[in-house]
Amino acid sequence: MNIANILATGQSYDEYRLLIEKLISEGKTTGVIQSEVLTNFTKLNIQRMNRLDKTVELPSNISDMLQSISRPLTLLLVGEAWCGDCAQIIPIVT
Repeated sequence: MNIANILATGQSYDEYRLLIEKLISEGKTTGVIQSEVLTNFTKLNIQRMNRLDKTVELPSNISDMLQSISRPLTLLLVGEAWCGDCAQIIPIVT
């Protein structure tokens, strides 16, 4: 596994959100396993991410700490669109 290759082919949060919207419009979700249950979880997670995009504000001490990082920082988040934990954390981390 070459991390540089993985990072080069990764997606931004905006690209991830567009992918999920496209898949849902086709009645699909991310991942190999496709089911109505996972698709419904994905729809719910879209609502969760929309809410978080509008409402999350980092506390000033956290925001200040992140602003003080002087070297480039790359985060690799791995998850599926149907995962509730991912829907709650990805909008905050990105």
